[in-house]
Amino acid sequence: MSPQAENATDARQIPEWAAFMQGIGWKVEKINGVQIFIRKVPFFNHSMIKIQHAAGPFDFQKIDVIAKQNNALFTLLEPLPYNFNLEEAKKCGYIKSHLKVTHTANELIDLRPDEQTIFNSFSENARRNIKKAQKNNITIKHIFLKDEKDDTQFKIFFDLLVNIGKMKKFYIPDYKEMSAKMQAFKQITMLSFAYNAQNEPIAVVWYAIKDDQIWYLHTGITPEGYNLLANYLLVW
Repeated sequence: MSPQAENATDARQIPEWAAFMQGIGWKVEKINGVQIFIRKVPFFNHSMIKIQHAAGPFDFQKIDVIAKQNNALFTLLEPLPYNFNLEEAKKCGYIKSHLKVTHTANELIDLRPDEQTIFNSFSENARRNIKKAQKNNITIKHIFLKDEKDDTQFKIFFDLLVNIGKMKKFYIPDYKEMSAKMQAFKQITMLSFAYNAQNEPIAVVWYAIKDDQIWYLHTGITPEGYNLLANYLLVW
């Protein structure tokens, strides 16, 4: 892993994510730059704590103080692998858990090389599908939400997101929660839409862009979008 990749920040550790979490009822604390999310358990004088995709080292003593102050039932730590010492965590009372509440893998792509170099780094299948998609009369349009006067484009995104949830049979948060996320990320959000020959939206990717990083947050697609390989073209 390159030093640049190790220094990359996960979206869950940027201020916009903290604002989103506060918008849906979480309390946020910060220790040495690490965002800690605290949620009160309904009807009980307890809370739960999660620390997601932060890079170590961690100040376990300070985390323990916050846990005690909030009467936490548990602290779930899902660290990035860089600079994380499992043995040190075990000494501080942590145990290996099967509970996971966020994705377990990241794909990090260095965007500094020229386009051909990046393209050549993809799998043969990805390169083939991008080339096929480029022949499918797909139009790509980028929408920056900070420039939008209303939520029209975001609602189109949400409909495509719900559609992929139905197709893939996985949970999609309701519009209220997604709208709270949108408000938190609005200033750094780009929605990339793919349109078919009839100018109908068939796929979308929600990106957050800040400083020298871009994060892939969510995607939505229709069956036609899949058939036309629009998702490959959008990411490319």
